[in-house]
Amino acid sequence: MFKQHLFNLTPFAHNKVFESIRDGVLVLDLQNRLIDLNPAARSILNLPHAQPLGLGVAEALRNHPHLLEQIDTGLEQTCLRIMGRDQIQYFESRLFLVFNRKHPVGKTIILDNLTQQALLIQRLETLAAIEELTNVWNRRHFMERCQRELQRLENLGQPVSLIFVDLDYFKQINDHYGHKTGDEMLRAVAQILRQGLREGDLVGRLGGEEFLILLPATVPDQACQIAERLRSMVELAVLVMQPNLTVTASFGVTGLATAANVSLDELLAKADAALYQAKESGRNRVVCA
Repeated sequence: MFKQHLFNLTPFAHNKVFESIRDGVLVLDLQNRLIDLNPAARSILNLPHAQPLGLGVAEALRNHPHLLEQIDTGLEQTCLRIMGRDQIQYFESRLFLVFNRKHPVGKTIILDNLTQQALLIQRLETLAAIEELTNVWNRRHFMERCQRELQRLENLGQPVSLIFVDLDYFKQINDHYGHKTGDEMLRAVAQILRQGLREGDLVGRLGGEEFLILLPATVPDQACQIAERLRSMVELAVLVMQPNLTVTASFGVTGLATAANVSLDELLAKADAALYQAKESGRNRVVCA
């Protein structure tokens, strides 16, 4: 009976056609036992070459829970994320019933590699979320990322801090030196902020000369030190078009020992109030709320 199923389910098994198919192909019987698979499927799923056939999929595919879920639910099509040798790969997994003389005898799963398409989509999404002039997150995407990050930090019970940055006398500089100099100043400050922050910190441009920085897992005292370091770096910036023009910015900082029960609007309001104090106190300084 088992050999009969093997013949019915894999008419191309062990020949050059089956072996050379670039998509991953797995063949199961009606009891969800792995009857056959081609070399592409072994490679995609990182299964040993000596993978014994006839095993139940729960054992044979135990490292691929999403694929097991598809088989269990009978979902005809789903997307899988599989860790490859050097990067995450994306596949469309399609499940088909196999018939012999109108009677179902098993199932076939085809894994179609969509990694290049997925990476292209990710790239396009990133480009849509990045400000072209400054190469930091635009306002909409930054706010969305902040909301998700605040929720994550609340779940973990970790601290959070927010820095509001505003370039000093930007309108006067724009009016006096021209918009090209203003654009260069924005690019220079954005680059300083990106380079001066840690991996995992978020920086975005609200619009005009305003930037926001979210510092996950950072208590207010640490955030004030980071802001002071960034302020000093901005003051040392040299513009190509106006090398004698001193660039400065004011910083408003706020934070909480834990992100629980706080909204992004509340953090923004406190950071904005601190920034206002920095401006009123003479600019080019850091105020911590």
